[in-house]
Amino acid sequence: FAALDFYTKLRLEDEFWNIVQKKKKSAILVTHDIDEAIAISHRILIMGNSPDGIVKEFEIDFGTQDRSPDLLRGHPKFADYFNSIWSELKEKTKNG
Repeated sequence: FAALDFYTKLRLEDEFWNIVQKKKKSAILVTHDIDEAIAISHRILIMGNSPDGIVKEFEIDFGTQDRSPDLLRGHPKFADYFNSIWSELKEKTKNG
């Protein structure tokens, strides 16, 4: 959703989330956008360079049934998740 204006991006994230939940399916989303990953994921995997595979896994739990990606951005845990993931990415980049 990177090439969209912010409002449209939020609407599409919400629509994506609703479709996945309604169909009761799992989905894999590849993104470089930490906010987007947190807002529409239950689990985030940080990938390393080949052949590293998965470097770190984050379980995303806001403790609420209302998982609207738009509303979650205002949740108190959102910044904590963002900072943890950003720290891991900075460390991974620093260590090559």
